[in-house]
Amino acid sequence: MKKRTTAIAAALSILVCGSPLLTGCSSFRGNSAFQNALEKQNESYAGAILDYTKYTKAIEIDPNNANAYVNRGIANRNLDNYSEAISDFSKAMEIDPKYVDAYVNRGIAKRTLGDSDGAIYDFNKVINIDPNNANAYVNRGLAKYYLGDNAGAISDYKKGIEINPRNAPAYYN
Repeated sequence: MKKRTTAIAAALSILVCGSPLLTGCSSFRGNSAFQNALEKQNESYAGAILDYTKYTKAIEIDPNNANAYVNRGIANRNLDNYSEAISDFSKAMEIDPKYVDAYVNRGIAKRTLGDSDGAIYDFNKVINIDPNNANAYVNRGLAKYYLGDNAGAISDYKKGIEINPRNAPAYYN
């Protein structure tokens, strides 16, 4: 269930039965952990909408601002709008073909949508531009893992650790 749908369902259940259906209509006030999590989720969602709005305005002012497209893409990804995010990252790459963050973020969005081959393509581009980008190796390793290439995944994780021993995801993937 998308973040937005969960928040709406919880809000409606509070209106209908005085407590969230997601907890079986138990005492809402007694479930402070749920309430805190819901508030943080709503704040995160509201923040992503605010970011989306502000970066859209920046793009209107300067349509050649690759950074604004990447940041709006991240906001779209945070809103679970992966196709729109991919479009924004692609536009940033059109403007600046060597913009590493655009490739990394597009690769992550592609992998999230199940396009591990497309993700690997993007992470390979990053590695060609910046061979010392540990995040590209770690993310490519995860995409390889999803494709069943365990040996390739381990090799990429090791390379990511070699480049940046403090890159935590390389250790637990």
